[in-house]
Amino acid sequence: MLQAIVRDITERMIAEEAIKESEEKYRHLVETATDIIARTDAKGNFVYVNSVGFRVFGYTEQEFVRKHYLEMVAPEYRSKMHRHYLRQVLSGKRSWYYEFPTVNKDGTQLWLGQNVQLLKEGDRVIGFHLIARNITERKLAEENLKNSLSLLNATLESTADGILVVSTEGKITSFNEKFVTMWGIPKSIVAARDDNQVLAFVLDQLKDPEGFVKKVKDLYAQPEAESYDVLEFKDGKVFERHSLPQRIDEKTIGRVWSFSDITERKRTQESLDLQRTRHQQLFENSPAGIAMLDSDDVILNANQAFKKIFQYSSEELQGRKINDLVVPESLADEGEQLSLQSKSGKILLTQSKRKRKDGSLISVSIAAYPVIIHDEVIGKYAMYVDFTEQKNLEDQLRQAQKMESLGTLASGIAHDFNNILGIIIGHASLLERMPADPHFIKKHTEAITKAGMRGANLVKQMLTFARKTDVFIGSVVLNDITNEVAKFLSGTISKTITVSLHLEKDLPPIEADATQIHQVLLNLCVNARDAMPSGGTLTITTRRESGEMIRTKVLNAAADEYIVLSVADTGTGMDEATRTRIFEPFFTTKDYGKGTGLGLSLVFGIMESHNGLVTVESKPGEGSTFFCYFPLPLKPIEIEQKKERLAEEISGGNETVLLVEDEKILKELLKDFLEENGYLVLTAGDAEEGLEIYKRNQEKIQLVISDLGLPKFGGDELYRKLKMLNPTLPFLLASGFVEPGMKGQMLGEGVREFIQKPYNPSEVLRTIRRVLDKK
Repeated sequence: MLQAIVRDITERMIAEEAIKESEEKYRHLVETATDIIARTDAKGNFVYVNSVGFRVFGYTEQEFVRKHYLEMVAPEYRSKMHRHYLRQVLSGKRSWYYEFPTVNKDGTQLWLGQNVQLLKEGDRVIGFHLIARNITERKLAEENLKNSLSLLNATLESTADGILVVSTEGKITSFNEKFVTMWGIPKSIVAARDDNQVLAFVLDQLKDPEGFVKKVKDLYAQPEAESYDVLEFKDGKVFERHSLPQRIDEKTIGRVWSFSDITERKRTQESLDLQRTRHQQLFENSPAGIAMLDSDDVILNANQAFKKIFQYSSEELQGRKINDLVVPESLADEGEQLSLQSKSGKILLTQSKRKRKDGSLISVSIAAYPVIIHDEVIGKYAMYVDFTEQKNLEDQLRQAQKMESLGTLASGIAHDFNNILGIIIGHASLLERMPADPHFIKKHTEAITKAGMRGANLVKQMLTFARKTDVFIGSVVLNDITNEVAKFLSGTISKTITVSLHLEKDLPPIEADATQIHQVLLNLCVNARDAMPSGGTLTITTRRESGEMIRTKVLNAAADEYIVLSVADTGTGMDEATRTRIFEPFFTTKDYGKGTGLGLSLVFGIMESHNGLVTVESKPGEGSTFFCYFPLPLKPIEIEQKKERLAEEISGGNETVLLVEDEKILKELLKDFLEENGYLVLTAGDAEEGLEIYKRNQEKIQLVISDLGLPKFGGDELYRKLKMLNPTLPFLLASGFVEPGMKGQMLGEGVREFIQKPYNPSEVLRTIRRVLDKK
């Protein structure tokens, strides 16, 4: 019998259908969710992952399921994440949130933010429920923000300024280390945002704390205002303070204070201002005339002394080239050369003539100092010192001292002249009394001639030492001058003094004024003589020496080589106090009336004008040695060798010559000599007679020789009168001495040449022929 059991499962079916429907809704919800939803077993292996997980990680369902969750984590983060999970489970947590980097199938890294739900059955863990969201963009944004903040903070800490940021209420919101160190405020106080204590530290250091507080209050009352001021500290520090509103999206949220320590800059600026003021005062108040020039020598500025020296106003100087204003036309080449030299960047020192606005000439010392920026000469300072009056006084003093030097030698000169006259008179007397033996006559006439030449040379040397003359720089052989002075001294100083010469052979010439070098040597020799009243040895030495060797004794010896002239005596010597003053003008150790004290000061001046140096070594009782250092020019100087010709080699002539000479014996002597050489000679005893003779014989007279010093009127006036009759008349002037100024003037007016007296017949004959042949 069939038995059937029927149960009503309607409710169960309904329930199962409901569950199924619910599961379908849940699955649909899970599959359509935007987050990754997954579940793992107790070991962490995936048992379910929704489709979002497949898309994010790039794995298929078969690949994904049963993978361990750590396989999805970036390798460098796996151990850290595993430890984190264990800590959460052991701590008894049922859920937590965690962020970590992952790696998908193609290696791309993502960041996930994951909610973890622990699944348990009783006390047993059966798995984890995971809901993860892709937070990569947020992480990148946070990283960028973090980097930006780090960069901003690094920038803030790297700035040289102290920065303090406050809110609109004045509360500290940020600061940098520089602010703390600049103000010396303990960092803990600033970090604690203790506004009152910070303000107290600030105010305690300032000279004007009330002003600081007022400025702060004013700015808080005007949030949009900007401010700048300078803070002075009690200890001398100086800060610049800038204050600007702090804005975000056009909204003011606070204020930024920046502080710059300008203490050193302010001190430097004050020092520069002081230097500038001093420079300006020095420029304007300098007794030297100073002109500031650009690279083309155009005047940019000139001080009062310059305008006074050259008689120009500021308006007349501005924009003019300096050479156009102050360099005489006769020195235009020199001015151009000096300009070229100064553009090389070297300091230029020289002396010359310059002209004033009215055309008058003045003697000036010139110094040009280049202005150099970045190795480029952009201009120069030209300095002028007018020493016209000083030069005139020096010339007068030099002339007076020359005469003093000659005066001290007067007795010796008189002795030498008496010897010369004794020789001439003695031999002439013998010629009168002895028979007319040609050999005997020749012997005595030669002696008379030698004595006469000796006298002429003595006069010539006296004129060399005593005449007034302009400085004439030429080639000078120091040994020649030394020999001349030694010959002069041998007959003029006491026989108890021995003159010893030690002259180095073949010394090169120097650039010097021969007359002044004569004077230097003569002055030193006279001083040496006076230091040996009981006799002794006067030693004159010349030698060539390197500048390097001389600089071991004389620091300012700048030349590469020198010719050294030393004058040593074995006299009384000097102590240190005297030695340090001997070159001072008017300082003398001689008795009253026996010296002016100008000799050695003029030696010093002459050596200085020759770019030379002079020093002395001396001790009491051990004599003195003076050293004169003459710089050798870089380029050797060539000396012209003059060849003397005998009278017999000089041809005569047949021209008619008018000879005007008031000394009858000289007139007859020269007339006889010229006639012996073929010339027709007319003679006159004074200028007036000479003028009349020329008027009567104008057509046949081809040359006039006239003494300068004539009765009635001089030879120079005679020339001017004859020139009116015949402008091209060859005319020779003769004299024992002619002032340099007059000589130049007469040559300029047309006098052909000058003849030196006493007459040297051979030289006169040679000069006549030279002038007539040029006619």
